[in-house]
Amino acid sequence: MSLVNADIQKHYPNASRSKVGESLMKELSPNDLIACQLVQKFVKAEVVDLIPSMKAVLLSFEDFPSIYDEWVPHDRARFPSAAEIAPDELRPGLTVIDLSNSNEYRAKILSIYEGPAIRAKLTVSQHEMTRLIVPSMILGRYVPPTRKRKTNNQHAIE
Repeated sequence: MSLVNADIQKHYPNASRSKVGESLMKELSPNDLIACQLVQKFVKAEVVDLIPSMKAVLLSFEDFPSIYDEWVPHDRARFPSAAEIAPDELRPGLTVIDLSNSNEYRAKILSIYEGPAIRAKLTVSQHEMTRLIVPSMILGRYVPPTRKRKTNNQHAIE
């Protein structure tokens, strides 16, 4: 889930390269605003809670576009037969079902992550959703974009 050749400094000029990802996670607390990436979008997120240690899998759901790819706790992924998967059996490319909500969705595991994570409320096109955020998605603290003012370049005619 990374943006190819993303120019973070262009989009977030106040972001410090040392204050992204896991280094910034150590300074965050609930209600802090961060900027993160969701597939190929830069989005604002509000920290709901910090999870010191999490094993998660990145799922790509069948028949859904990549915007729906999501990190979920590894224990919510099951074999299509609904049998539990031992943590050491998880691997990229494995087809699983996601038990995160009342529906069962088939998905492929794209990646596996183990370490600190954040549960955050993301704002995407005026819609809010709660997602698991891993350090590689964090671009820095959220700084509202500034609007450029039009300058009036009228010159007096002599």
